[in-house]
Amino acid sequence: NYVLNSAKGPEGDITSLLRHQDRNERFSLADENNLKSKEEIILTFSDVKKNQNLGLQITFRQTLMTTYFIYSALDYAGGKVSDYIALLESDPELLNMLHGGIAKELGKVDIYVWDETSEEWLFQDGFYETGPIALNHQILPLHLNQYSDSVKIKIVLNKGLWRLDHIGLTNIIKKV
Repeated sequence: NYVLNSAKGPEGDITSLLRHQDRNERFSLADENNLKSKEEIILTFSDVKKNQNLGLQITFRQTLMTTYFIYSALDYAGGKVSDYIALLESDPELLNMLHGGIAKELGKVDIYVWDETSEEWLFQDGFYETGPIALNHQILPLHLNQYSDSVKIKIVLNKGLWRLDHIGLTNIIKKV
């Protein structure tokens, strides 16, 4: 495992919040004017000995933002909430239109790796998990185009939606 050297978010240095899995989570408040607004976190891992089969480890969970949306929708529906739910259950086309609704609108925790050769951020994939209670532990294989003893990663995420506890870098040995 490689130690996180530096983590910078909109609020400044957040390295101490992300270096250890200690439930001392990094989170932000939602944007009061746009609940879909994004923010970026830049990570640097140094002294990387082996760039092959690198994986980004993350321990995270959602805030209560999605819970707020669900309960607000039920509130807006009022006394007709059961009618709307029955309509969703009986109309596959309508249900299909709403498939992935909140996740699609708010987005994942998107991961990018800095490529020195092309001097651009290369999208890798994203993390997503529903629920604010349990911590999720996931790993994302990274695809690097060049060798470097320093790996720079950009995380793009919805403001106010995610609580990040730990981010690490490791070599993936095998799938279990």
